[in-house]
Amino acid sequence: KRLSGHSGTPLKLRLENSQPQLNQSVRSLPVTPHGFAMSLTFNADGSFQSITGQDATEVLATTRPLTATNAGGVVVAAADPLNPSASTLINDLAQTVVPYAGGPNDRIFITGTNADGSEILPPGELAVTATTTVLDLINQINATIQGASAELVAGNIVLRADNPGSAELSLRLSSDTAGGRTLFDDFSVAVDGTDGDDNIQFEVKNLASVGSPQTVQFDFGLANEFNGLTQFGGFNSVTARSQDGYGPGTLVSKSVSSDGTVNGVFSNGKSVALAQLAIATFANPQSLDRVADNYFSDNGNSGPASIAPALTNGAGSIKNSSLEASNVDISYEFTQLITAQRGFQVNARAFSTADNVLEEAVNLVR
Repeated sequence: KRLSGHSGTPLKLRLENSQPQLNQSVRSLPVTPHGFAMSLTFNADGSFQSITGQDATEVLATTRPLTATNAGGVVVAAADPLNPSASTLINDLAQTVVPYAGGPNDRIFITGTNADGSEILPPGELAVTATTTVLDLINQINATIQGASAELVAGNIVLRADNPGSAELSLRLSSDTAGGRTLFDDFSVAVDGTDGDDNIQFEVKNLASVGSPQTVQFDFGLANEFNGLTQFGGFNSVTARSQDGYGPGTLVSKSVSSDGTVNGVFSNGKSVALAQLAIATFANPQSLDRVADNYFSDNGNSGPASIAPALTNGAGSIKNSSLEASNVDISYEFTQLITAQRGFQVNARAFSTADNVLEEAVNLVR
């Protein structure tokens, strides 16, 4: 029903997205089965990306079927079903108001957009003679448009995308106004193309660039089987019967293990590896150039830095909440200590001198 930006346990189809490594499945109460599928996708930062449902292929069709006439111009009887076969001549269609004779202007133009939304270029063109059939027109449409195919179904020209999913198909048939003329109906969308799969699945792709992709799988049972979700006439609701995930959590503390892994501990009890520290080693560390403030740089004698995780390739280990001795300049710290001590002594002498002066002033008054 609703999606929010924090993770947790789904309740009544409500996804509360918890910290990384969420992996939960929800099983509905067993009621009557209806097939249903939907997929939601999130961006790396956790923002919503897209929603898709059951796969469907986009289909366009003429709004009314083509009808045929006999040689006397009478519409074929209803029992025949008023629809032409693919071998019907274009000139025998009831929609042809000016017959074609094979002249230079006797043409049918095919325009529109391909399945990917690009314009049909160059536009299709069928030269029509007295022997041109509906099948010839269908073949010319198929040779012109990309990503879809046309066929004649119950008198209607039907254009079907080659692949399931969203498509941008459009088609228009028209005649040259200076030659033969057929009044073709417009094409409309009979079936919208949609993307989807056979499962309801929520996927958060590497939320905030931390951890692994998260997936929440909903199992509503199989279509036409009594092992999943059903609906009766009346007010209904869907609830979670069980879940194996974690409640919503926020980062409360962090620690560093001996191999340099930075672990985040969340308020829901989940611990997640957030990052890993690396250590640089040198073939001859004694030859490093001292830069300043306890910084060093490599040179030809020291060799280049070899970066590796702790506890590998002789890199040693990392101590959590510890200060290395190499980070302290002993001579500098002793100098600072002596300076502080002398300052204290001077201040003490100043107070002692002031006390003596006041004592002498009191004695003079006496």
